[in-house]
Amino acid sequence: MKRIVVAMAPLLVLLPAAPGAVAGKRIDGLPANVVSQAFPAAVRTYPVLDRTGQAIGTTRWRVVRNTGNCCENHFAATADGRLLDFGGTYIHFTDDKGATWRRVAPIEPFMGGEGTITVAANGDVLGVAWDVYSGDRILGFKWDAATKLWTYQNNVLHTPFYDREWVAVVERPGILPGRPMKNPYMSILKGGWPSKDVWSYSFDGVHYTLATNKRATGVGQETVSRWLPTTRQAAADWTQSITASSITPLPGGGALARPADTLDSLFGGGWMILEPGTLRWSPFRLGDGSVLPPGRLLIDSNGHAHLLNASGGTVTYRLSRDGGRTWDTTTASLPAGSTVEEWDAKASGALGRAIVGVHAHRSSTNTDQDYVLEFATGCGAPQHLMTHVAGAGNLNAGSGVGASIRFDFATVALLPDGTIVTSLQDQSQPQPSAAIALETTPNDPEAELPQPSC
Repeated sequence: MKRIVVAMAPLLVLLPAAPGAVAGKRIDGLPANVVSQAFPAAVRTYPVLDRTGQAIGTTRWRVVRNTGNCCENHFAATADGRLLDFGGTYIHFTDDKGATWRRVAPIEPFMGGEGTITVAANGDVLGVAWDVYSGDRILGFKWDAATKLWTYQNNVLHTPFYDREWVAVVERPGILPGRPMKNPYMSILKGGWPSKDVWSYSFDGVHYTLATNKRATGVGQETVSRWLPTTRQAAADWTQSITASSITPLPGGGALARPADTLDSLFGGGWMILEPGTLRWSPFRLGDGSVLPPGRLLIDSNGHAHLLNASGGTVTYRLSRDGGRTWDTTTASLPAGSTVEEWDAKASGALGRAIVGVHAHRSSTNTDQDYVLEFATGCGAPQHLMTHVAGAGNLNAGSGVGASIRFDFATVALLPDGTIVTSLQDQSQPQPSAAIALETTPNDPEAELPQPSC
């Protein structure tokens, strides 16, 4: 049996940073190496289906291998169109839709691991990597939008075997006693096997020095009943965490967390809310005392709430424009014979669009197929416009260490100009690869692709 030795740190530990000054601004951490990186890439064309499953066109994709690792990509996008992937050992980013890439790496050797990445409202980018092979290390990475620098910092505090971590950024106006805020946000890191109940907090984006549990902090807290915020905030289209994280940042401050961890079931489940300026989670209900329906929640730049579920062969999409008082619901079907295995979603208020990326299994061929369902959200109920087929669908994969060919989770991004990004896998890309949509055209040159009807 392989023996893994993990050194656990005291609750509050700060490793020495390398502070400096750039244009009068203090920076934390060590400067990261940023270098150009070439990846194998190919342009491939796959069908586009209408809502009934009929082929109506094609999408050309730039498919790029090795930006993630064996088993996953993890995408984030910024307001200026940068696409980032931190599914593997290093952060990779592109400013030209995958034509060229750059790598962000620590100075010391990094043997191999997996990361997580997200974007803050002020434009900062935060990533965290776990590297078990070169000393069981947790590294926090940060792109500072003000200084235009990448930095990183080693972290000691984490649970043993920090498998598949997630990070989310939470706006936090105000200052807690004894914790001066250097940034207009804090970040929350969750990860580890066999559960993700212990969450770590950072107040500068690179040091994760406080560990706690949302259920523990919520003991004795009164239930908060209020409607979802309808604050308009342009950055909300970019601060959406990967939906698997279970954390929904709220425009204006705070966050919601859906029940998704081991202790949630022991405490009766239910949504919880983190109030701005605190570190305590409270049980949450909507303003009329009703329970927020189950699902993965996104809030876009218009203050609209998107609540999604994907299971079986169906995506159920609820949309509220009034803080959860009313919901418009749409049900969209995957192509016949497809069953959801993994999925992710993003919603853009600026574009009036949302996408749901699905990694599905097809029973008839015993293979997996990747899809991206595209929705219009600008008026009325969400409208399922079309389904993009991504990949050849000729490979069968599974999630977790027991699978010989792995696809551990789905991830999608939506760039400011509407470009769709997803992760796909097939025999020509036997590990999950970044797929960036370049152009969608109808089969009939005189026909138009589906448009929202308002």
